[in-house]
Amino acid sequence: TFVVSLVLILVCYYALEYQFEGYLILLVTVISVLWFIKICITSSKEMRKKLLLLIPFAVFGILFWVFDEQIFTSVELFVERNVHTHILGFEFPSSSISSVNAFAIIVGGLFFAWLWKVYKGLDGDFGRMMKFSFGFVLQLLCFVSVHDEKS
Repeated sequence: TFVVSLVLILVCYYALEYQFEGYLILLVTVISVLWFIKICITSSKEMRKKLLLLIPFAVFGILFWVFDEQIFTSVELFVERNVHTHILGFEFPSSSISSVNAFAIIVGGLFFAWLWKVYKGLDGDFGRMMKFSFGFVLQLLCFVSVHDEKS
């Protein structure tokens, strides 16, 4: 495992150094998708059904992390350029907006833990998809609620 780790580190280093990381990511993605298809084809019908249920989770999970990683870059630039950050006579730097995420997770987590306890009787797969749906609706609301207050 040490040798494999060392080789992976060297490949990643040279990919970044010589700027072919995009091709490397494409290669890994294609191999992963083909491997997943092979597993689905060779699996039993019941296992295939479960594997196919993973696809929406994977797609939405990837989209979630793509948007989540924007908080510290493009969202901060958007806030700096387009959002009025004066509240009650105080001006907040746009970089402080990223800390709202942690606060919302703590406060919102308590609320949704309580809410999920109420809906505890939901079917397993349906319940997981509902959690995912709630997450994406809330994320959509967060991105849509940022608007230009200067105009």
